[in-house]
Amino acid sequence: MEFKKTYIFVITTMIIPDKNMVINDFFDNRSRSVGWYPTFEQANKCVVNNDLDIYEYSNNFVVIEKCLFGLYDCIQEETWYKWDKDLEKYCKCEKPKCYTSVINFGLG
Repeated sequence: MEFKKTYIFVITTMIIPDKNMVINDFFDNRSRSVGWYPTFEQANKCVVNNDLDIYEYSNNFVVIEKCLFGLYDCIQEETWYKWDKDLEKYCKCEKPKCYTSVINFGLG
């Protein structure tokens, strides 16, 4: 029996400390999967529009991960965003260097 490949796009918010942040143990490198969408376009729109305030005054990075619906899938693609304080929105960015060799944030 053949199955159609169905993907989901998992959104994970996180705090990656920088030199200007006051961080305590609770906030240090915290991440949380806040939801998923059936298309990248929907997930991207959610992030760019900061739907339901996913920034929460502290989540300075977001990653959208494309993965195959089901069990034990490895991430197929990822798209990173960083909070721009001046624009007050997330903008696409490169993957942070501290996570170069890390994958599966949302379904880890």
